[in-house]
Amino acid sequence: MLNPRSYHTMIYHDNLKSLVVVGGENNATCEIYDFYLNMWNTIPELNIPRANPAVYIDKVGTFAYVISGIIGNIVSNSYCDVIEFLDLVDMNQGWLKIDFKNKANVDLKNNETKLFPLTDHKLLIYGANESRNINKCFVVLDLKTLELIKIDSEDLEKMKVKAKLFPDENIIGLNQS
Repeated sequence: MLNPRSYHTMIYHDNLKSLVVVGGENNATCEIYDFYLNMWNTIPELNIPRANPAVYIDKVGTFAYVISGIIGNIVSNSYCDVIEFLDLVDMNQGWLKIDFKNKANVDLKNNETKLFPLTDHKLLIYGANESRNINKCFVVLDLKTLELIKIDSEDLEKMKVKAKLFPDENIIGLNQS
């Protein structure tokens, strides 16, 4: 790699045939390894350096999203609730902070956040904390409306059933499309 790092996140993207590396402890740098060219290239730095962020890259490889992570030293227990995205086709703007509408009224400051794509524009996020308590919950981030919506256990069960019945299709158990 071009930059030393620890507690970073790496994600391989098949369509890009590349390995994307994001952040790390006290580290905002990002880079991408191109398997065709057999070389590392820098990509823009995150606005907020963070360790162990959750990363998602859309199916085509156009946009990358970073959620949560630990700010500063790994033992600081200072968590980030900022969501950033990067246009991988035109990286000149760098990582942009997403001003999302928290309709779920949850806290994303967590080190154990996981992401799962439901559709091309909806991400299931696990690891958010419900308001006023530490119970973890599931929420959906709509990438078109930038709304964060809490889902209940019934919606989650519908998604699980659809995922088992139709493993190659987008799954969504919510009434929204």
